[in-house]
Amino acid sequence: MALYCFLRHPQSFADVIHQAVFIGGDTDTIASMAGAVSGGFLGEAAVPANWLAAIREETYPPGAIRDLADQLYDKFARD
Repeated sequence: MALYCFLRHPQSFADVIHQAVFIGGDTDTIASMAGAVSGGFLGEAAVPANWLAAIREETYPPGAIRDLADQLYDKFARD
């Protein structure tokens, strides 16, 4: 279902997430997988700014996730 949501809206992160949430079933898991695929394909700029601003996670705020992603990319791009 996550791949279906992504393939249905490959150019819109928000539409992928909306599709996943309203499709029914295990929506949190489907939306997280669909969002990962869409985010990987479209990049961080595709995530609505107001969604990022609403995150209240203290351990892994958006900046920490961005830094981790950059570290992973750097590590595996060299190999």
